[in-house]
Parts: sequence; structure tokens; C-alpha cells
Amino acid sequence: MFFIPFIRLSISSAPTENFEKVVYDYAILLLNEVMKESDAFVAEEDRERFVSIYTNTFQQSAKSIYTAKRHSKTLAESLPVLKDKVNICDLIIITGIKIFYPKLYKLIETEGPILVGPIPPSAEYTSRKQHIHELAIKLDTVINWYDEQSDNGGYIRGMLILLFPHLNIVYRDIQQTNEQYLECLEKKRICSDEHFKLYFSVKYETR
Repeated sequence: MFFIPFIRLSISSAPTENFEKVVYDYAILLLNEVMKESDAFVAEEDRERFVSIYTNTFQQSAKSIYTAKRHSKTLAESLPVLKDKVNICDLIIITGIKIFYPKLYKLIETEGPILVGPIPPSAEYTSRKQHIHELAIKLDTVINWYDEQSDNGGYIRGMLILLFPHLNIVYRDIQQTNEQYLECLEKKRICSDEHFKLYFSVKYETR
């Protein structure tokens, strides 16, 4: 099952304004075609996360046919190289961030490693927590800038928490569990220290 079937069955907040609906349907159609060409799909357990992120964040920012095309083309460049190496859902999301929130993408690429991996030993935990707090301040600055453009800063922040559970330390005062890390590792997610760099390993030609 690819994108269009499960998204149309799951969404309760699809855009109703005519032009927004045209862009939305076109974007999903393009992503669906790219996925079919690469014989790729979002795993059942990842679909709710994808639908939540797409409808609450990208849907607010994909306001033109042009940006929809750029997202699908960027994904098309990634999938042949990374399809079996990373989590497909996270790959679609991070390529979406690259197109819709490039300032945020660059910050994640350069400073994101502090957000990945297992819970550090107790002797290192205080230092790690401080570094995460410092990065969160930078993330908030960028998120606030995008919030002024699309009024969805809260959803962008929520998207980042779903991608990087370590951010719960800052935003919800909750520590990532070992079970969450093992899930990141097993599913080849971007929050795994063994897979994080792979998500940024493709040198895109898309403009």
C-alpha cells in the first residue's frame, strides 16, 4: 500500500479550500508515484506518525505546485540510494524539511548528532542535557521565524519531537527511554546514531 490509499482513509482535516485541495492532492499523487517507482512504502506502524506530520506541518507550507514537485523530486533522488538503509517515513519527512524549512534542515544536519543515540551514562548526562537545551534554543529561533510565515510553529516543534525523542528533555521534561532508542535503532530511524548521517549522505541536484 502506498500513500494515497492510507492518507485518504485516515485524514479528517484535509484542506477544503479549492486551491489548497488541488495542491494537496497533487503533492500526494507525486509522492505516491515516486514510492511506486522505487517499490517503497511506509510501514504500518509509521503511518499515523506520517499522516500527523504531513497534515499538520507540510500541508501548511506546501502552498504551490512548485514546492510539491520539489519535495517529490528530492525524495526521488534519495530513495534509490537509501531505500533499504533508512526508515522510509523519516526519509520523506527529512526531505520535506529540506524543501519547506531549509534553515531548519541545515541546523539539524550540522548540530543534530547531539539528539541521537542512547541515554548517556549518568556522568555525562548533565552535559548532554545542557547541549540539548542549547540546541533547542537555536531550533526555537528558526521555528519562530517559520511560525511568522505559516503560523504552524507548534506543529513544527511537535514534528521534531517525533523525530528526535531526546527533545522531550527540553520541551516536556521527559527523558528518552532505552526502549525508544532500541526502536530507533531497529527501525533505522533518524534518531539512531548508526543511521543519522545516512539521511544527509545524498548530495541533491534538485533546486
